[in-house]
Amino acid sequence: MQIVSSYGVEIKKKNIPLRSTLDIFRKAVSYLIPVYAETWEELSEIRNPQKRFNEAEHLVHET
Repeated sequence: MQIVSSYGVEIKKKNIPLRSTLDIFRKAVSYLIPVYAETWEELSEIRNPQKRFNEAEHLVHET
């Protein structure tokens, strides 16, 4: 799987509520990366972006 973009920002102390949200987001992403990395070969064969998104979503939870 190819990473197409990445960036970093500094969060100042006045954004403490945002920091909690980012911690939750980072934990979720940390969980998802291995799941998608393990199945990326199959997912990458799905050419329709919406279908690929739906298939990836089904790997994590039923909708």
